[in-house]
Amino acid sequence: MSNELSRDDQRINRLSSFLYWEGSIEAKIIQPIKRNIYYIETISGNKYVLKGHSNVINLKQQWDFFDSFHSKEIVPFVRYPNGKNEISTGTNYYWTISPYITGRKLNYQSEVDRQRAVKTIKKFHTAASQIYVHNMVKKSLFIKRWQARLYKFIETEQLFEKEGFLYLYHDIIFLMKRYLEIVSRYPWYKEQLHAETNGTWVHGDVASHNFI
Repeated sequence: MSNELSRDDQRINRLSSFLYWEGSIEAKIIQPIKRNIYYIETISGNKYVLKGHSNVINLKQQWDFFDSFHSKEIVPFVRYPNGKNEISTGTNYYWTISPYITGRKLNYQSEVDRQRAVKTIKKFHTAASQIYVHNMVKKSLFIKRWQARLYKFIETEQLFEKEGFLYLYHDIIFLMKRYLEIVSRYPWYKEQLHAETNGTWVHGDVASHNFI
């Protein structure tokens, strides 16, 4: 146990030194939130969320977006005290900071929370137009990604059969194919072109942990 605590202390100490030398942040408190995400409180009293990103291309697009879009509905990245957008050890991760907001994450089991989430997303989508970025990330349509997930899931049939859940497996396959069929009827390519022409954005990930 003592060795484990010692390794944790060493990791936090290295992170504190890294933040100081690369970002000019003098951290008083560093607490892990989840993998590669930390709560940071500085000696001067500022509070941040530190996040590690493995995809620098996506990161640069997010920075372009935050530089062009300002709304109370989102919590953007902010620059380090020394002016840097992100800092890196030269390895696989690039680290950004965002203001820490006191609150709790969304609970989709609560009707009030669901209504607030819909209201927040609608406000965001109304405001997020005529926004153009230099580092545009081109992705395949989500239908293609859904199809890829379906093909990957099909490979797990033997696992479901082994555990006695073959009926569940077939139900999931049926629903996945059904919903793919439904969404495939919509002219997504036309909608994508319209969005790119008009600088229109959607959130893309409404997981509960992305709401406060």
